[in-house]
Amino acid sequence: HAHYSFQNSQTRSHNTIEIDGTAQSWTQNLSDSASKGNIDIVSNAGVSNIRAWTKATTNFTHYRNVSYIKGLGSFMVVTDKVVPSNTSSHTYRQNWHCAPYSNPSIASNVHDTGKTAYASGSNLIIAQAYNIHNTALNTEITATLQTGYDSSAPTTTTKYFEYKQTKSGVATYQTVLYPVPAGATATV
Repeated sequence: HAHYSFQNSQTRSHNTIEIDGTAQSWTQNLSDSASKGNIDIVSNAGVSNIRAWTKATTNFTHYRNVSYIKGLGSFMVVTDKVVPSNTSSHTYRQNWHCAPYSNPSIASNVHDTGKTAYASGSNLIIAQAYNIHNTALNTEITATLQTGYDSSAPTTTTKYFEYKQTKSGVATYQTVLYPVPAGATATV
C-alpha cells in the first residue's frame, strides 16, 4: 500500500531512535557477527530485563535496556544510550508509537510527558526521567507529536510521540512506560 515504505523502511516508524534523520541500515555489517548486535535476557521475581545493542547506524552504537518492573503498578523503564564514534553534534529522535484512535497528547508542564486517551480500555503514560536537581537537564529533550501510519489501518494517519535532543557525545534517554488501567488516573 502507499505507506509501506514508512512502515517498513523508516527508523522513525519503529519504537527506536533515529540518528541525524538517517534510517538504520538493514545490511550494515551483516557479515561481521560482532557488529550485528547482541541480546541478554535476565528474569527474576521482581524484574525481567532485556539488554541489547546494535550498530545499524554507521558510526554509532545503540544500547537499549528494557526493564519490566513486576508487582503492584507494573511498568517498564527503557534506557537508551547512543555512543557516536566522534564528538560532533548529532540529532536523536526517540519514537514511541500507539494504535490509531489513541488520542495522544503531551503535557508540556510535566517534562513533556506523553499520554494516550483511548475512549475505553487502558492507556499509557510515556515519561522521560529527568534529573530533578539540575534544571538545565530538563530542557535537553523536547517532545512533539508526529504523523505516521498504522499497519492495521494503512490509510488512516496516526500520531506518535517523538522525543528529540541534539548534543555532542553520548546521548541517553531514560523512559518510563506506565500503563494506566481503564477508569484509573496516574502520574509518573
